[in-house]
Amino acid sequence: MQIPFNYIVLDEGGTPILSVPPMDSEKLNMVSAFIFAIEGLSKVLDKESKFHVFYTGHHITVYMRHHNLIFVLITSRDVGENVASRILKDLAETFLEKYGDDPDAIRGALVMGRFDDEEFMELVMDVAERYVNNIKITEEIGFFEDMLRELHERGLIDERLRKFVVLVNVPILKDPKAISKEKNEIKKKVMSLCDGSRTIDEIAKKLGLPKIKVMSILTELQRKGVVEIKTKFLFGKI
Repeated sequence: MQIPFNYIVLDEGGTPILSVPPMDSEKLNMVSAFIFAIEGLSKVLDKESKFHVFYTGHHITVYMRHHNLIFVLITSRDVGENVASRILKDLAETFLEKYGDDPDAIRGALVMGRFDDEEFMELVMDVAERYVNNIKITEEIGFFEDMLRELHERGLIDERLRKFVVLVNVPILKDPKAISKEKNEIKKKVMSLCDGSRTIDEIAKKLGLPKIKVMSILTELQRKGVVEIKTKFLFGKI
């Protein structure tokens, strides 16, 4: 089984500097917002601890502050808190030894092309693989959904997070084989778009169908147990 792995470096104000794998600015800003939301969980976090750990769904997030930088590790909760904390500690120490702790100097190196991205990736992988086999460097979308759901349930989605996400109902196909069994072409097209990433409005627009028609089809499919409607957090635009 491959272990998902995301490593992010922020400055002390929460502005993203680097990440493995590279992530777009929207996702990085969301991580930053998560970190500051997590710091509001006084009952969960030990303020005196060097490492802060937060479990969401199948993921574990560990982060630590060091002078002018914040280091974040997102991975599978199967890795465990102790191992994840040791990985992050080694990643932070390796980063500081190699690149220092001045965010402006690091950004300057990036802008001037003096920063070797491949070397940075190799350093990160070398540290991670000392502890865990089958590391999979991947942008974990499931993590964002788990984290947003957790913060939502705790009433901690503030205005900063609301800029990035929207809570919607989305249809999800329960059995992909059902598409090949369906004889109606329009229903098949609707079913093929029920992947959990599209709202009913988006499906209707994609197919050029009236929303009422799509809703009728989904209601029938839901009644048959082919489709389920779930509430999810989707990524909005900044």
